[in-house]
Amino acid sequence: MHDQKRSEVCSKISMKTTYWLPKTVQFQNHWINILDIDTGLEFILEDIRQLVCPDYRIEALVAKLPLNLRRKRHLFPRNGEPCQENVDTLCWLALKYVFNLFGYEQHREFIRWIRKEVIPKLLTPTYTGESSQVFLGQEPPNHQMEISSQTKNTLSYPVKVGSQLNNELIATKLKSVHWFNTINNHQLLLLSKYKKEFSLIGAPPTLIPVFLTTELSQCYLDLLYKQVKIPAFSETDNLLNHLLRRRYLDFCQLCLENEKISYSDLYQTFITNEPNLFAAQELDIALIFYYLKNSLSFPIVKVLSGGVFLQAIDMCSQQGFLDEKLTSSLSIAYFNWLSTLLMEIIAVA
Repeated sequence: MHDQKRSEVCSKISMKTTYWLPKTVQFQNHWINILDIDTGLEFILEDIRQLVCPDYRIEALVAKLPLNLRRKRHLFPRNGEPCQENVDTLCWLALKYVFNLFGYEQHREFIRWIRKEVIPKLLTPTYTGESSQVFLGQEPPNHQMEISSQTKNTLSYPVKVGSQLNNELIATKLKSVHWFNTINNHQLLLLSKYKKEFSLIGAPPTLIPVFLTTELSQCYLDLLYKQVKIPAFSETDNLLNHLLRRRYLDFCQLCLENEKISYSDLYQTFITNEPNLFAAQELDIALIFYYLKNSLSFPIVKVLSGGVFLQAIDMCSQQGFLDEKLTSSLSIAYFNWLSTLLMEIIAVA
């Protein structure tokens, strides 16, 4: 009977409609359905409502969301249930908007759970071979995942001496000042209007710039994913470069609450030791949000010009690992993107 009903409903729907298979996971006794959309994870709004504000009506919650943060998806039928049309979902920015709106105190635990438990499970061979996008006539696989947050997620670091321990502490501190943890709803709305300027990737999402020219984009991606050799850190005799690094280091020490770190520590932590340079970019963005949150008066743009990501580009150029003209254009484009993020997306009142 259930199969017949499902067939009758599906036969009335256009074959061009895209359906998505939810993956069901458990967070603190709450079942959360997640969609692995091409543009990133999305969360079923009703599930998040039950977690964050169970006494709030779903219609009232949807009305609270800005128009450009609202999403609707079609869900493929499971377990004999009929197709679900126009289900409200939350993208990353909308999820954070709801967390902020209701002052959800465990938002960091939720994101840590997604990053440490859900994402690795999604990437296992059991799930990588199964598409989240389904067309009519297909039978969906079982997407209920045995993931629970009942066990407390804690980060443990082995005790090491010297610079290595310092680097681990730096990386740990950066997670606490990640822009997704500190952004307010006014900034979220401004950020959501500049979709052509950036992309979101990862959990919590990382902001990455969008470059228009193919050659420049390829150079950026090669650098970002370390497809080219990136030199180890070396001191510079150039006075201007030395001053830029010193200014950047001073602000990092303030933001990361660690006066003992050196510029070489920063470079080793975010450039040398990482499999990619996402964290190096996140450090720049963390400084921007820290600057705005604390209403500091000095020019942050000058500070950012000494960042480790830009230094990595510069050293690749100096040692001939990347074309000099291309790296010069990339440095300018990246710096302009940071300036746009600061001045237009975040700082606009």
